[in-house]
Amino acid sequence: MRCINCSTDNTLQDRTDNLGRCKKCGHYFVFEPKMMLSKVTVTDVFFARLITKVSANETLFFTSSQLYYLLNMRLQAYVNKNDLATVFLFALFIIVSLIANIDKARIIGTIIIALIGVGGIFYFVGKPRKKRKVSDPLGIDRAQFDRWLARWNSINNPPEKLLPIPETNNLPAAPNVEVTAYSFDRVVICDTPEIAQLLISNNFHFENNCAILTIDGYPQHIFTTTMEMLRRNLDLKVYALHNCSPKGVQLASRLRQDENWFPNLTIPIIDVGILPRQIIDNLDILTLQSTASAELAQQLPPDVRNSLNPNELAWLDAGCYLELEFFSPQKLIRILQRAISESRELAVIEGDGMVVVDNFNFYTVDSFG
Repeated sequence: MRCINCSTDNTLQDRTDNLGRCKKCGHYFVFEPKMMLSKVTVTDVFFARLITKVSANETLFFTSSQLYYLLNMRLQAYVNKNDLATVFLFALFIIVSLIANIDKARIIGTIIIALIGVGGIFYFVGKPRKKRKVSDPLGIDRAQFDRWLARWNSINNPPEKLLPIPETNNLPAAPNVEVTAYSFDRVVICDTPEIAQLLISNNFHFENNCAILTIDGYPQHIFTTTMEMLRRNLDLKVYALHNCSPKGVQLASRLRQDENWFPNLTIPIIDVGILPRQIIDNLDILTLQSTASAELAQQLPPDVRNSLNPNELAWLDAGCYLELEFFSPQKLIRILQRAISESRELAVIEGDGMVVVDNFNFYTVDSFG
């Protein structure tokens, strides 16, 4: 296993003799693959590459959950690749063994068995993939990941672009007069402070002339001032960005119905997602499931349930949900930028990336990514 500090290869014996340190530079290894009990193993180099990947070569801030989901996806791909290779090698071994011992009396049986072997390969490759929960035995659970990340941070220092847990108890700050005279053309309302912090940290608000807030009032120190600025803009567009969860699918409705938000019907609200219909058939997504989510789905307001189709309701009622942090920072930013671009002329976009939901100036995006 290669040391990420000096690139020296260390055998298991080297690592054992040096008490988990590199034999050349003495740097501690975070992971010891030989001690892992699962079908998959993690090395320091592999984990470092994940950090580079999720941060787009250390150019974008990311959350620990985004790194966690990327880890699970990479491990799943590794396991699937190994399973496929095993099937091919086993079938090839059977076919070669039979051909090597073939004679005229066995030719029919050999052909049949060979066809069965080849058919098994094509079945394995062509059969529909089943969605796998993050909690499957092949996945890494969150508690294990948090321990790994804590050890990584203690040995290698936290990744430069890794965001901390958002501060949600800051007091309002005194507004700057010059700032309050300004107004944004649009606002993105999130359902979690983690996503709002992610967008702000990556300067999405500056690059897209866009305020970023959460439904629960984050960031607190500028929330009231920002809302006052937004209400002065008669051409404001509102974008709802949320988890695919019982709480998330209520976001757009709450933004319209709550008097503290945007009850003015002339202000368009674009539901960017995630809605169940946008991802329900995506086999590359790690869907989570919980009893608590199922119970919350049963308590959805009638107007929200009526806005969902039967497949979406069944999906939510089964306790399924998907977090925005499943997607990388780069992909989330691209999805949101695309939604903003497609909504510049709302009067002509129906049927071209967005759909008018009702007469209350609601729009939804056809797909998510």
